[in-house]
Amino acid sequence: MPTAFADRALREERLRIAPLSELLREAVDPFAVVGGPQPLEWLETKRSAVLEVLRAVVRHKLYILYTPAWYLAEAYAVVLLYRRRTEYWHRELLELGIEAAEEAAARARTAGELTEAMAGEARLRSLLSRLLVDLGQYDGAREQLQKANARAEASGDLELRASVLEFFGRYLDIVDPPAAIEMYRRSLELNERAGQTRGIALVTFYLGCALGRQGDRRGAMVLLHRALEELEHRVEPDLRMAARVRVAIGLIHRDLGETEDAIIQLLAAVAALRAVADDM
Repeated sequence: MPTAFADRALREERLRIAPLSELLREAVDPFAVVGGPQPLEWLETKRSAVLEVLRAVVRHKLYILYTPAWYLAEAYAVVLLYRRRTEYWHRELLELGIEAAEEAAARARTAGELTEAMAGEARLRSLLSRLLVDLGQYDGAREQLQKANARAEASGDLELRASVLEFFGRYLDIVDPPAAIEMYRRSLELNERAGQTRGIALVTFYLGCALGRQGDRRGAMVLLHRALEELEHRVEPDLRMAARVRVAIGLIHRDLGETEDAIIQLLAAVAALRAVADDM
């Protein structure tokens, strides 16, 4: 439960499959009190304990705990989003969570339990695909994305489907850049149908970057400024992602020979990232 609170403290509106609002309704949030621990630092200290729990559930086939196990893996995976390293335990965490979700689906007693477990598996597989891309294991990444997409479609969750297609686009950015543009557009369409404004902003950013790499710098700039406006002016502003957008804008200004504008954007991005790092 503290792991879920730590995950939520880092960003409340992130896509999650586990029903955190229901699970945490009656509990006290240790990260909301004055002088409480910093969530990311706290999570880093719990790595061994989390892995041991997941290993025990999967190794000893503790079927009653399969659902809580993949909930735990999903919540702890937030560390991977903030600490882009490729250590062995990152992959193990996700693979254990995927196995737990698969087993939970196999033992589901209701349609709701089955749908939730399939969605959890899809989410964890999409996260694993990103790690595999970072490791240069592109065939493995594609396999995970294909399975994630199938599970997401079976779940019927529009936001999840949009997210999986976003991850698919990021894979295609490496192996087939022109195809990435179409994948991002499909993700954007699903996010719009689901009314997911943060998802729209994120995919708009990735689409803008993809267009810029294909030479459409003016079109990219329009999309990047649209993403920046949304990310900076949300109820829960995402200043970390907004800083990444500013870097992309700065690099396009550079490519266009607009050196002064490039410097302004890059310096603003550095300042924002420093502020975000101080808050963690």
